[in-house]
Amino acid sequence: MQKYRPDIDGLRAIAVIPVVLFHAGIPGFSGGYVGVDVFFVISGYLITSILYGELENRKDITFSSYILRFYERRIRRILPALFAMMILSTFVACLILMPTELHEYGRSVVATILFGSNFLFWREAGYFNTASESKPLLHTWSLAVEEQFYIVFPIILLLGYRFAPKYLRSAIAVGTLGSLALSVFAQNRWPEANFFLPLPRAWELLLGSLLALYSLPAITSPTLRNGLASLGLVAICSSIFLYDHSTTFPGATALLPTLGTAAIIYAGMHHTSAIQRALGCRSLVFFGLISYSLYLWHWPVLVFSRMYALRDLTYVESACVVALSVALAIFSWKFIEAPFRNKSTLASKQKLFSVTFGSMTAIGFVGIVFVLSSGFPQRLPPEGKTILADAVEPAKRAEKYECATTRLIEAQPYGPCAIGNKNAPSTIAVWGDSHAMALTATFDSLLYDKGLAGVLISVPGCPPVVGIDRVSWVVSCRQMSDQVLEYLQSNNIRKVIVVGRWSYALHEDNTTFEGNTSYDDETRNRNIREGLHHTFRTFADNDIQFAFMMPVPGAKEDVPQTIARSILLGRPAHIEYSREDYQAELRPLDDILDSSPVHANAIISVTDLLCTDICKVTRDGRSLYFDSNHPSAYMNQLLTPVVEEQLGLFLNRQ
Repeated sequence: MQKYRPDIDGLRAIAVIPVVLFHAGIPGFSGGYVGVDVFFVISGYLITSILYGELENRKDITFSSYILRFYERRIRRILPALFAMMILSTFVACLILMPTELHEYGRSVVATILFGSNFLFWREAGYFNTASESKPLLHTWSLAVEEQFYIVFPIILLLGYRFAPKYLRSAIAVGTLGSLALSVFAQNRWPEANFFLPLPRAWELLLGSLLALYSLPAITSPTLRNGLASLGLVAICSSIFLYDHSTTFPGATALLPTLGTAAIIYAGMHHTSAIQRALGCRSLVFFGLISYSLYLWHWPVLVFSRMYALRDLTYVESACVVALSVALAIFSWKFIEAPFRNKSTLASKQKLFSVTFGSMTAIGFVGIVFVLSSGFPQRLPPEGKTILADAVEPAKRAEKYECATTRLIEAQPYGPCAIGNKNAPSTIAVWGDSHAMALTATFDSLLYDKGLAGVLISVPGCPPVVGIDRVSWVVSCRQMSDQVLEYLQSNNIRKVIVVGRWSYALHEDNTTFEGNTSYDDETRNRNIREGLHHTFRTFADNDIQFAFMMPVPGAKEDVPQTIARSILLGRPAHIEYSREDYQAELRPLDDILDSSPVHANAIISVTDLLCTDICKVTRDGRSLYFDSNHPSAYMNQLLTPVVEEQLGLFLNRQ
């Protein structure tokens, strides 16, 4: 049996602390999410060590006793603290979540109890779905991946040990390489599936399993042990401090933290090293001991704290929330984890399994009630319900794209949707990202009133720029834009209205244009500037007139949910941008338009309509946005006459 290694508890601390600080938004830990991958390698090593040790020491072990003993340990290790976190989170959810959020929370409760939350969150990871900051159980995806792995792996290990022991290590090595190859292949094609699903993640656990099976020879040189462990720690820390949200992950980039973890574990398997002794210090070991509880508690505490604050937390507030999470973790470890891991609590297997099944049933039932009740909307006062009526559920947003008369690319639902007077010849196109689709009512009404017909082409997440691609996006924006241009040319479209959000492309999302990939605001601005200028020249070369609509201001948080929550809590929410901030946001676009060799035939601005000193997010008790930035149906009503006035000459010009 593997002896206790305090350095692995220290390694757990190295994994969990960056995860918590990353989620809390503390600067300097932009790649803290790799801590989960460190956990996977540790888990694969420890669990395989236990299972393999049993097979080695008890040659006559039966299949049933082997499996029952394993799942008894998993239940004692995982479920008591998980149940406690879910029960308290469910109580808070009833007080603070909006109906749609509580409905989705109910689904996640059921999925978590069944250890399938990773599949749920994968399905919810599309462009139109709720932001992760509003999902209190999102972090359970990693537990689900582990448990799905451990449904299969113990059986494979037993069968391999019994019937093909000579090939066991080779088979697991092949599985490791196969899963890694799948992860690398899938990263740019199916990034959400690659992140959440077990097959492309299995190699990280199997990497630890290979170490536990003593697949590598012992290191006898102290210098080599110290060097390998040091390199491992440098690899982990490099990924924590150098990776960020723009890093393509997992895939090949996950090799840095996982191989670093494996190197540290391997270096200490037979003899100790300086890194092992450092990781075994009392403070790190302590955080390693509470790491599971800390991982469980920190995320819902952060989510609910942000919701209660009705805004992002300050650094001081985030630090306080982290401290509260640590306190809860200590309590959970001492009074929940430790007692249940001691087999004197619920000593009978039958009793343990009965209580576990009963608890799962009860918690799952509550989740089902939340789903069937649609999140108990009756909890809200009437004005809260009015605001929430302007929200659009993710499924409804996706349904809007079903209007496409033809698909730009066969595998994607996006294409031209008819707008305006359907009896007139179509000569006008509105082209943009998801904001174009959100403004369908405005442009449809505008063209219809003028007796004109056109199409609206919306590709969510893709800026309306010919020749530009977005790095690691779910669709090829460049391919889409090429198809849009071909459609305009082949269908005799003479006028185009360009609509986009732009702030992501200018400040957050990395893009590629003519072989140049952006990596900071300067290069992002360069790509959009050169891309738009190229697009405008392309319009001119094809005798296409174009108008350019400046983006709406948006808000700092989801407007319907946050304002309704503020009504429920009885506190104001200050989520508006100032007019000054909004105009500063527009400045790069102003410069791009002014410096273009081909100027727009019309510019649409909504500043005066939506902004005084601040840019309003509600009017007359209605929300102007259906989330944090997409115009709501009510905003469309307000915008229609304004846009009509500014586009009058453009639309009437021959």
